[in-house]
Amino acid sequence: MRNSRHGSCLVGANSDDVAVVVDSGDGLLFRRTKGAWTERATLVAADSAAGDECGVSVALGSGGAPGASLALVGGFKHDTAGAADAGRVWP
Repeated sequence: MRNSRHGSCLVGANSDDVAVVVDSGDGLLFRRTKGAWTERATLVAADSAAGDECGVSVALGSGGAPGASLALVGGFKHDTAGAADAGRVWP
């Protein structure tokens, strides 16, 4: 998901292994500066587990303040409140 207005790009990496947690996934935030894209942040869900596949869906938008952005990362296999694979979105 690219936000050309602010030169940002959010890439979902749902099969990334975070630490030793297999396929927990994450989101990678890139910023364009002087024509070159550089990774600025890795967005990891604090409560993700193996197989959650966070990053299977991503969204990037402008916030209310000038220059602000909102990044959302979804994991469709996250277990929530006793419901297996119910899914979740993390801001």
